[in-house]
Amino acid sequence: MQLIHHLVKCVQALTDGCGYEKNSIILSTEKEQSDRCPYEIGTAMNISFGGKNTYFTSTHPQDATTKPEYMFSAALTKPAHRASAAAIIAGMSGFLCFSRILGACAKECHQECIESIKKQIGVKKVYCLGEMKQIRDLISDQIVSDPSDAELILLSIDGLNEDTTYNVESKTPMLCIGPSIGGIASLFECEHACPCGRTTKQQTEL
Repeated sequence: MQLIHHLVKCVQALTDGCGYEKNSIILSTEKEQSDRCPYEIGTAMNISFGGKNTYFTSTHPQDATTKPEYMFSAALTKPAHRASAAAIIAGMSGFLCFSRILGACAKECHQECIESIKKQIGVKKVYCLGEMKQIRDLISDQIVSDPSDAELILLSIDGLNEDTTYNVESKTPMLCIGPSIGGIASLFECEHACPCGRTTKQQTEL
């Protein structure tokens, strides 16, 4: 099963009978792109669902109004479709309080953040799902090309776009990187690395 399909099934099971899937969710690109997470690639977006705004970064940004139920039966065969599903899941996760991280940290926090993430990774052999270039450069001698050799899987939000098979029975721990993936980390029941992320979005971003 692909990572994104696993997440869609999780959300569908959690919200079954609640009616949330029929509510509108608004995807919109941010005008201001300077205040953002350095480990996420793409365009900063705002995902609005149930009156709550959630920060999200996407390599396939769009301005659209949709409903969660549309992704439940979608094949999600293209990266753009998987990115849209990830955005919907992030917005629903923010509304359902699966994550308290709803915005990227300020630039002055970036050094503290990378030091904290490096400490979380330690000396483990790592397999990366997603670009996260700064982290790859930081631990280049620890990165493995085969996930079966890894002691830790790193996942950034763009990694969900990849056509990657996810073994739900895997014993290898996963660490999710960045503010966009906080709620998704909760769905995976794994650690989340975003030590300085904001619990609210900047007022200027709303």
